[in-house]
Amino acid sequence: MFYGEHSFILESDSEGLTLLKHNEDFSGAALSFVDFPPDVIAEGYQQMNLALKALLEGGVKSLTLCD
Repeated sequence: MFYGEHSFILESDSEGLTLLKHNEDFSGAALSFVDFPPDVIAEGYQQMNLALKALLEGGVKSLTLCD
């Protein structure tokens, strides 16, 4: 009824830093009935970005991602 696929791309920039690009694509019959306010989605991405940045800058040795 509803499906979302999140992708992450890590790229190096000219200064040797890493740029995170991520995207989420939604599909499914229930999509037309779901209200996704842009500000709520943006806030969720911002929180995820800050948490991932803190984790990686803290020297994490390994990371497990769940489906």
